[in-house]
Amino acid sequence: MASKTDIANRALSKLGETRTSNVDTENTKKARVISYMWDQVRDAVMTAYPWNFAIKRRSIAKDSTAPDWGYQNAYTLPNDFLALLEIQNCEDYRIESGKILTNTGSPLKIKYIYRVEDTGNFDPLFVEVLATRLAYEACEELT
Repeated sequence: MASKTDIANRALSKLGETRTSNVDTENTKKARVISYMWDQVRDAVMTAYPWNFAIKRRSIAKDSTAPDWGYQNAYTLPNDFLALLEIQNCEDYRIESGKILTNTGSPLKIKYIYRVEDTGNFDPLFVEVLATRLAYEACEELT
């Protein structure tokens, strides 16, 4: 299982840079650059493909307030939501302002990509893709 620093060091090695001892606490340019971009790049790579480790299924209840027009129901997206993969038995919907708008009744059964923050849960191929993308994003600033 790769840690955040392990993944950062994999990215740095792709750039011919020396390793960091701790990407979160080391006060070097390379550590600051990788740490700064970590969350955004991780989430982008996570949403680019339906990685098995990042898929979750949930049933969500409708909000007490319906949309003003267009749909009968609104459902607030989970806090860890990144991208929608499927809504069971629902074909007509929109995602707007952190809500799913639809005429489908409650509960709404969704399958989605969620934000996985524990690097110990990352798939080995995801680790490699994330390290490569971090290297790509950091290359101009570090090399």
